[in-house]
Amino acid sequence: MESRDELKRRAEGLLPAATNIEPAPGPEEAARLIQDLRVHQIELELQNEELRHTEAQLSASRDRYRHLFDNAPVSYLVLDASTTIIEVNETFCNLVGRDGDDIIGKGFADFLAPPDRHSFLSRFRAWLAQPVGKAMEVTILSAQGEWRHVQVGGVTSRAGGDTGGGGGDSLLLALTDVSESHRLHMAVETANREREALIEAIPVGVYRYRMLAAGNVRFEYVSPLWCQQLGVERDAVLGDNNVVESLIHPDDRTSFATANAAARKGGGQFRWEGRFVVGSEIRWMRLSSTPSWQANGDILWDGIQENITHRKQAEVALREGQEAFLSIVNTTLDGFVGADSGGKLTEANLRYCQQSGFSRAELLTMRLHDLESPSTRPQFPDHLRRVIETGSAQFETIHRRRDGSTWHVEVSATYRPVAGGRMFVFLRDVSERHHARAALEGRRSWLESQVRQRTAELEQARDAAEAANRAKSIFLANMSHELRTPMNGIMGMTELALRHTSDPKIADWLAKSKASSLHLLGVINDILDISKIEADRIVLEKAPFLLRSVISGVMEMQRGAAEAKGLQLYWGVAPELPEDLVGDSVRLSQILINLTSNAIKFSAQGRIQVRVLAEAIGSQEVRLRLEVEDQGIGIDDEQLSRLFHPFTQADSSTTRKYGGTGLGLIISKRLATLMDGDVGAVSEKGCGSTFWATLRLGLIPPEQLLADEALPDAVELLRRDCAGKRVLIVEDDPVNREVAELLLGDTGLVIETANDGAEAVAAEQRGSYDLILMDIQMPVMNGLDATRAIRAMPHGRDVPIVAMTANAMEEDRRASLEAGASDHLGKPVTADALHQCVLRWLRPLRRH
Repeated sequence: MESRDELKRRAEGLLPAATNIEPAPGPEEAARLIQDLRVHQIELELQNEELRHTEAQLSASRDRYRHLFDNAPVSYLVLDASTTIIEVNETFCNLVGRDGDDIIGKGFADFLAPPDRHSFLSRFRAWLAQPVGKAMEVTILSAQGEWRHVQVGGVTSRAGGDTGGGGGDSLLLALTDVSESHRLHMAVETANREREALIEAIPVGVYRYRMLAAGNVRFEYVSPLWCQQLGVERDAVLGDNNVVESLIHPDDRTSFATANAAARKGGGQFRWEGRFVVGSEIRWMRLSSTPSWQANGDILWDGIQENITHRKQAEVALREGQEAFLSIVNTTLDGFVGADSGGKLTEANLRYCQQSGFSRAELLTMRLHDLESPSTRPQFPDHLRRVIETGSAQFETIHRRRDGSTWHVEVSATYRPVAGGRMFVFLRDVSERHHARAALEGRRSWLESQVRQRTAELEQARDAAEAANRAKSIFLANMSHELRTPMNGIMGMTELALRHTSDPKIADWLAKSKASSLHLLGVINDILDISKIEADRIVLEKAPFLLRSVISGVMEMQRGAAEAKGLQLYWGVAPELPEDLVGDSVRLSQILINLTSNAIKFSAQGRIQVRVLAEAIGSQEVRLRLEVEDQGIGIDDEQLSRLFHPFTQADSSTTRKYGGTGLGLIISKRLATLMDGDVGAVSEKGCGSTFWATLRLGLIPPEQLLADEALPDAVELLRRDCAGKRVLIVEDDPVNREVAELLLGDTGLVIETANDGAEAVAAEQRGSYDLILMDIQMPVMNGLDATRAIRAMPHGRDVPIVAMTANAMEEDRRASLEAGASDHLGKPVTADALHQCVLRWLRPLRRH
């Protein structure tokens, strides 16, 4: 900015151009005063121009700062002195999955894992006390429930330049997401721990040493067992290779050096057995290592070291006891021969001489393969090799006698690399066993053929059963669609007529028609439920619910049917039962509805008592007992025995008074079984019945107890929040199309229709909709193909598509969702269900 003198000189220079007015004649002082005033005026104008330029630069600077702040790759927050967030950039909003409005005003510590909060507050106070604080690492919980590891650093800003840390101080936090680095670090640490644990679990010592290109040798790793075997400390070995070489027995150092040199020269594996002097003890070790050449010319040798001291001692003991052993084998009941590594016989006991017919002198001139019959002699070299390589082997073969006859022999051979190699072979005559085995083998072959035949028959029966089951599933799916489609029209039109009639008599007729429709829908659902249960396709939910609210809802649902027959309906829940439970509340309601409907159906007078009792209450679960007592017709013992079988009733005559499919009780029993419970009944003919069901449900921890909130009216919310939004109804059935259009007609929505999937795709191409209600089975193009085509459009990826279809099986729901549908609504659909679904996908708050 210009100084006062510079500004005045500029004003005086501009004065002639600033005005064409000549000063009026008068005293000299007045003329000078006017001149000064004009200069001062120009000064003010120049100052204003400079201020405007400065303000423009400041505004541009603020815009650049805001842009950099919001779009920085690092999360930034501004906290006040109480750690309340007063400013935040988009990077942090994305990190925690929340909007800025949902973050500003909250304490930063609320976003941290509990163990990090105290340490952050301590560090925060230190940051306020100094211009730049030391960074720290904390864990932040996102709105999606994901823990993110971040590096946090802070810079203090003093209010008004005050360095005293007053109430106006603020702190700029910079957060760097290091979750991936943290995960990789943990993975590396875990892998290292697992590697160390694996190496330490190996029953041999493990080592690695590096042979430098210059010729020097340096150990880079030795396992704890390796150090224990040689009685050395790891640090001493890693620091000086001579420590190991000095432990080699003086008599074995030459053989060690020879083996080492041969391995280096040939580039092959290093193998050596020798002695080490460990304190006052001599220990035999077997070493084996493999080389790998490095790019810099070094060679890494990775090897194992096995303590074979006990084996060497055993070899000595074997040699010392060999004669004693031979004296023992001469008295055994089995044949025995000894041989060297080449197979030449060195010993034969009396029993084998008797078995073979050869004298001992004759046997000692023979080799092992000479004992074999011509038929088994070709396989003998493989047997001999296996014995030498593995140290022992068992097999069966055929030997020849001196007279030319043969006999079956079970051979147990052991090889010991002592005195040039020794084999000890025991031979047992198993001719009788072989004959018996041949007979058993024939019997086994016959049995296997019978099993194969029976297996083929069972597979044919299984294929037929699976084909029948598939046909039944197809039939049920088709029947479900064919029944639900007209049912949707019947129930929708009935509900619309009920809304618009004021004639009590017609309303009564329509109510009865609606009740009949609901009864028919219940039969359809029962048939589908029993088929799902039989196919093990029922999956129970485990969700929190309010017990008394569920029971109250069922009772209100059943109260009208009871009052229509003049029955009194009472219900009660045991006071010790908790209100908040976890389980499938829909299936609980279904069981109670079935039992209560049954009681109402078979009662002409009196009362119906519903009791919800606690059989047992644990720390994590409760065992519930439902009882429905009526004063109806009752059931005798013979009828009770048939009560829980599918498609049966206690009275199965064709003229029975009460009707029904007989599915309600069997569905209730199967559902109760899935919930670790059961269903039963106690009854007396003419005196009423008590049906009961037991169920196992979970308990909700006290900190997660539910709040019972009233649902808002969906139609009012649609009128208030969604009026004017465009909804496309895709339906080939004119009645169902009209029903959906009329049900949504009074919500303020703009309704358009399409007769098939092709029309729906064309309509979406012309203009985007806020919601599409899509039927599935349609001519020209079905709903699944139409959904896929819309999803392929640039503007069709985000539009909610609800499959509103009579295809109500679970596989139909999965197919709709896999094709790209946002939701699935089964027909027939009630007005309330349709309004709630449309509200859920149109109302802005619900879309998040």
